[in-house]
Amino acid sequence: MPVTWHGRPDLGARTLLLNTGRVRDQWHTMTRTGLAPNLMTHTPEPLLTLHPADAAAAGLKAGDLARLSTGEGDIVLRTEVRHSQRRGEIYAPIHWTDQFASSGPVGRVVSARLDPVSGQPELKATPAGIEPVAACFHGTLLRRQSGPPPDLCHWVRIPLTEGHLYRLTGLPRFAR
Repeated sequence: MPVTWHGRPDLGARTLLLNTGRVRDQWHTMTRTGLAPNLMTHTPEPLLTLHPADAAAAGLKAGDLARLSTGEGDIVLRTEVRHSQRRGEIYAPIHWTDQFASSGPVGRVVSARLDPVSGQPELKATPAGIEPVAACFHGTLLRRQSGPPPDLCHWVRIPLTEGHLYRLTGLPRFAR
């Protein structure tokens, strides 16, 4: 079957291209791997990976929270800055769901476009923008039982051997 390259998509007002994919120790939506605490040690929360120049241009540094916005919506993710990330492109993993992060799955902000032949969603080229999210507080919550904390802050749940660790961040205007 012949393939035609159409070039990079028009980013419009957005300046970055969102690519999504997997991380080493997770599979699909973590329905099984998310139950194994030792698999959470490599990447304990969903991180938005960006090039240092893109981070600087957006006023972000490693560990900051960023609002990732696309034509489909927006989510909040903690940043990871790496020289290995291609400049002008950002990366977010697909695995985390509402059960593991208040922002829910990154699939909420991925383009709804489908490949015309396979029907596969376009997970590698969504025009996106990022901006810093101010934090009012940072905290840690340890619980024996899982389940989302009250809808009052940004949170990520990390399973432990005998419970769950919640990484909490208070936002001025909490929004999923």
